[in-house]
Amino acid sequence: MNLINLFQPIPFPFRVQTNDPYSLVCENQTPFFDAPSNSKLNDSFWPSITSDGWRVCNQGYSVYSRRIPKLPKHFLVLHGLKIKGIWRSQGKTNGLSIVVDRRNIVSYMDTLLAHFVAHFDDFDEKIENRVELNRYAVAP
Repeated sequence: MNLINLFQPIPFPFRVQTNDPYSLVCENQTPFFDAPSNSKLNDSFWPSITSDGWRVCNQGYSVYSRRIPKLPKHFLVLHGLKIKGIWRSQGKTNGLSIVVDRRNIVSYMDTLLAHFVAHFDDFDEKIENRVELNRYAVAP
């Protein structure tokens, strides 16, 4: 399953990563709301994401991570966010950015991951049905 295709419509900068061992699986290259360039330079920060929740990256931007259902070692990480009460970085950014409330991001992620689970379950069902059809086609 190509995770970048499933998550590409996310308008925020994101990455999918594993933490056992740490590995970058994919990331979007052209989000609608771009991460400030310095928030992308977090090579030492990314491996520290080992649980769900909010944190602040080394450059002061908000980061929200959630374990991806059905893929327990994978995290979907939204980064470069300006979240009221969490974000500490100051100054102007080059890309399009907005300040949002954490409840909106959590609600967005809940909906997004629920759609992922539904898509994943639908895919599993189609594979099972195809296997069943092939079994009957092969049987004498």
